[in-house]
Amino acid sequence: MYINKVVFVEWEDIVRLNEEIQRALVFHTDYGTDEILAGTIQDMEQALKEYSTLWNFSYDTFKEEVANALGEELYNLLYNGDVDFCLVV
Repeated sequence: MYINKVVFVEWEDIVRLNEEIQRALVFHTDYGTDEILAGTIQDMEQALKEYSTLWNFSYDTFKEEVANALGEELYNLLYNGDVDFCLVV
């Protein structure tokens, strides 16, 4: 059995993000929650580097803004897969 590692994050921390970054970062689930998945943090690095012309921000900007909103430690935990997702409340 796998137990998900989850951290709660307040919306006040997320709404400060650039709107486009916020849309790329936060998933609205079909069961009514808003979540930031570890895989999203990991996938955005590759997506922003490979398809940089599709975005209005760079990976460095994404990482800086999200790390400022969530905290550097939580960003790194998500990136490394030590936390599975954040539940935005």
